[in-house]
Amino acid sequence: ALGGSSDILDSHPPLEFYHLRLLKLSVGLSRDTMRTIFYILKSSPNIESLYLRSEKDSSDTPLYPFCDE
Repeated sequence: ALGGSSDILDSHPPLEFYHLRLLKLSVGLSRDTMRTIFYILKSSPNIESLYLRSEKDSSDTPLYPFCDE
């Protein structure tokens, strides 16, 4: 959700996640996704555990997978 707009990540004041201790993500590994993950980690001073599950890069997924072109 945050990766969709770089304006959100550059907003002032920055987002802070003080109560976040556990983060579980299932993501495609794109540049925007990695930027968002790093932003969340930098904004989470109390995080204790991070679980990442890598999926196929979402940029490879066709917009209309069931349409014949």
